[in-house]
Amino acid sequence: MVVATPNLAMTQTFPSQVSTFPSQVSAFPSQVSTFPSQVSTFSKSQNERWNEIKDYVGDIGWLTIPDHPDLADVKTKLHLHVNAGRVGDTMTEEWFKECLKSHIAGVTAESSEVRSHSLTSLQLLLHNNQKIINLMVLGRETVDKVITELISTLLCEVRDPDPDIRILACTCLGEVGAIDGGLLGSVISTETSQHKVYMEGIEDEKFGPDLLIVLSKGYRNSADQLTEDKFAFAIQEVLSAYRQCGDQLFKKFGEKFDESVMEILEPHINSRYILNPHNEPSRASPVFRSEKITTFEEWLSSWTSILLQLVVEGESDKLSSLLIGPLKIITSTQTALETEGRLQETPPMYEQGITQFPDDNFFIQGKLKQLLHTGLHTTLLGVVNDRIKENSTLTRDLNEFRVQAAWSLARWDLVEEYISSTPQDTSWAVGVGRQLHSARLRDKEAFDSAIRALRNEQLIPLSVAVMEGGCYERCYDNVLNLHMLRDIEEWANSLIFNQSSCSDADIINKSREVTDLDPSWEEAQFNCANYYYKWSKAVNPGFKQTMMPHVIKHYGESLKYGSNNIFQSLPRLLTTWFDLEGLN
Repeated sequence: MVVATPNLAMTQTFPSQVSTFPSQVSAFPSQVSTFPSQVSTFSKSQNERWNEIKDYVGDIGWLTIPDHPDLADVKTKLHLHVNAGRVGDTMTEEWFKECLKSHIAGVTAESSEVRSHSLTSLQLLLHNNQKIINLMVLGRETVDKVITELISTLLCEVRDPDPDIRILACTCLGEVGAIDGGLLGSVISTETSQHKVYMEGIEDEKFGPDLLIVLSKGYRNSADQLTEDKFAFAIQEVLSAYRQCGDQLFKKFGEKFDESVMEILEPHINSRYILNPHNEPSRASPVFRSEKITTFEEWLSSWTSILLQLVVEGESDKLSSLLIGPLKIITSTQTALETEGRLQETPPMYEQGITQFPDDNFFIQGKLKQLLHTGLHTTLLGVVNDRIKENSTLTRDLNEFRVQAAWSLARWDLVEEYISSTPQDTSWAVGVGRQLHSARLRDKEAFDSAIRALRNEQLIPLSVAVMEGGCYERCYDNVLNLHMLRDIEEWANSLIFNQSSCSDADIINKSREVTDLDPSWEEAQFNCANYYYKWSKAVNPGFKQTMMPHVIKHYGESLKYGSNNIFQSLPRLLTTWFDLEGLN
C-alpha cells in the first residue's frame, strides 16, 4: 500500500497508521520520482508484510496507486484484494455493500483531498454497479440501510466548502437516483459539530439518544427564556416517553452521552413543565377544517357569502384583494385533479384568474403547467408567444415553458432561438435545452458546462433542506433532477461523444432495446417512432418504404398505451399510413 511519503518508519506501525496517511496521498505521485530508492525499499517491505497488513487496506481501497515499476506488485495485490468480492466480472452484493461502507468513511474524512478522491471513486463504483443498486432499492420492501446512510452522507457533502466536492456529491446522488421517500424511512442529515445524525426511523435504537443530543444543543444555545423553555419541555417529554418503555432502556441512554449533555438532561428527568392553554383569536372569515367549517363545500359557501356582502357594501377594492387568495387555493386543486386524470377541468379556473388579474403571473404560469402536463406543447408555444408579443418583459418569466415545449417536440430550431433570448436564465428547462442543443452540435465543452451549471443550481435547495432538517422528501425534486442529468449525460457520452459519428441506426437500435424491455411504456414507443419517422424523411425512396411500417407500428403502440403524445403521434401515423399506401 502507498503512503504519503516513502517513510519506512511508518511501515513498522502500518495498522495504526492506516486511518491517518490517506490525507496526504495526493502529494505522493509527485514524490515517487524524487525518492526512487526509498520507494523500492518501501515496496519490498510491504510485499514481505502483506499478510499482516491486508486486512487494513479495505478502508482505503479507493485510493489510486501511482504507476511506478517498483509499486507494481503492491498495486496488483491491492487490486486483487479490493476485487475479491467479484464473481468473474460481476461484483457480489455483499462485497458492494462493503465497498460502499469504505467509501462512506472516505467521504466523511477531515481532509478535502481524501473526500475528493473517495467521491471520484464512489461515482465510478455506483456507475458500474447499477444493477446491484436497482436490486437493493427496488427488489425489497425497504431500501438497504447502507443506501440510506450513503444518501445521508452525500446530502451532508452538498454543503462542503470545496465547490468541486459539492459537484461530486451531486453527481453521486444522481448515480444513486431518486428513491421513493416511503422506501427510505427517515433520512436525517444534519451536521452538529462532529456529530452526524443518521437514522432509519423512530424504532431505530439511535433515535432517542441522537434526538436528545440535538435538543440539548438547542437548549444550550437558546437566545431567550421562551426558547429555552420550549427545548426544556421537549427534553422532558422525550425522557418521559422512553422511561415508560422500561428502566433498562432508559438507563442505557446514560452510556451514550458525555458529561456536558448529562448536565442538561438530568434536571429534566423529574421536571414538571406543562403547556399553557392557548386560545385561538376569533377570525372574521371562516377557516377551512375549523370546528364549523369541515368540508371544502362549506368553506366555499361561507367565503362566497362574505364576498357577496362586500359587493353589496360597495367595497369592490377590498373584494379584489380578498378574491385572489381563494382563487389561488382553488387552482391548487390541480394536483388532485391530475391524480384523478381530470386536468381538463382546470383551464376555466386559470382563465378566470388571468381575466381578473392580468398582471399576476401565477395564473398564466398555472395554465402553462397544465398544458405541459397534458402534452399540448404546440398550443403552449402559441400561448407563450402571444403573451410575449403583447408584453416583451414577460420573456424571462415565460421563456422556460416554451423551451421545454420546443425540446419536447424536437423543434431544435426553436430551442436554439429561445435559449438565446435569455442568455442569463438559469432555470431547469432552459438549462436542459442548452444541454441538449450542445449535444446535437457535438460541443462537448458546452455540454459539460451546461450540466455543471444545472448541478450547481440544485445545490442551494439541497443545502437548505439539509440545514433545516435534512428531510429527503423536501429535496426529492432536486435529487430527481440530478437523476435525470445522470441519464442525459450517460446518453450523450455513449451515443454522441463516444464516437466521431453516431449514426441514426445506432440510436434506433438503442431505442428498440428500450421498447423491448418495456413494450407498454408509451414514451419509449413514441421516441422510437420519432427516430424512424426522422430517418424515413432522409433516406432514399426505396429504403424509405422499409422504414414506414416501423413508424406506423411504434406510433400505434404509443397510442395503445397512452395519450400524452396523441397530438404528435396520431397525425404522423395517419400521414405515414397514407404515404405508404401511395407508394404501394
